[in-house]
Amino acid sequence: MKFKPSPFYLYPIEEPYLDNLFVNREEELKIAEDPFTSEYIERSSVSEICAVIGDIGSGKSSLLNYIRASVEKENFDVSYHDREDEAFPTAKIFEKESDVYVIDDVDKLDEGKARQFYTMLEKAISKCNLIYFSETYRRDEDLVKLRNSTVSENIILPRFLKEETLKDILKERMKNCLVSSKSEFEFPFSDQAIKMASIRSGNNLRSFFKYCKEAWKISENKEHIEDDTMKKGISMIDRELISRLDMNEIRILWTITESAKNKKYAANRVNINRKTLDRELREGPLKNLVESERKGNQVILKSIYSRLPEGKEILEDIYTRMGVDIEGLF
Repeated sequence: MKFKPSPFYLYPIEEPYLDNLFVNREEELKIAEDPFTSEYIERSSVSEICAVIGDIGSGKSSLLNYIRASVEKENFDVSYHDREDEAFPTAKIFEKESDVYVIDDVDKLDEGKARQFYTMLEKAISKCNLIYFSETYRRDEDLVKLRNSTVSENIILPRFLKEETLKDILKERMKNCLVSSKSEFEFPFSDQAIKMASIRSGNNLRSFFKYCKEAWKISENKEHIEDDTMKKGISMIDRELISRLDMNEIRILWTITESAKNKKYAANRVNINRKTLDRELREGPLKNLVESERKGNQVILKSIYSRLPEGKEILEDIYTRMGVDIEGLF
């Protein structure tokens, strides 16, 4: 199978590949497209400010690019800005009057600059009909209140996509990008391989594509990609992350991969105090590998590999390739 473009493309999608890659997002598109029908803009006496809210890799920039392309097709004047623009995020971006402003990377501003941006939005209403901008879930309570009092529409991109949804998006992308006849297309990933990629990615769209891309790349048989190939792909990608762990973190991760442990036991097992363990989980690379759950007065820790089919074997393979003596860890 040959594709153009790559169905595993990880970054913000732009023309001419929006139709190929930005798929299965009908709900968000319906909300986003509703304000900018030509009839709406021509009769509108009040501007609309729409926030596209999501985590890293959820599709914020791609949705903004889709909106931009759609509005331009309606022959409206669009002013686009992102952090590559020297004027971003100052009031200079609103100096030129346009029908629609599309502003990316607002989600990357710190709290202070984001607050200033919202103040600018209120002043910019008179210069356009519509403003779309990206934003993150991760704002303090006061800033969320300010946002909600400023914007007229929040377009919420889900933090986590269901396994079946992830599969459908990848399947549609692969079919759309296939160079040969689409009627001959058969989805090559097994259900177990998709399940493994979904769990390991934390159901994040971009991360899911990353693991599927690696499995596809190393697969000798592109027609059938099974769980053993996905297992190797996960191991290859995660090796870089786990190579940054110090020996305490390596011990912690192995301990809570063997089975879920309460925080006190995990700290004692690796001979560190609770405060040190908390810091490791909060600030170090472990924060992306460990999940915690409160049960009564205990905090239970488990690693992402403990939920992953054959996850312990994957971690063991990574440790072995790093030269870690698992038998001598404790």
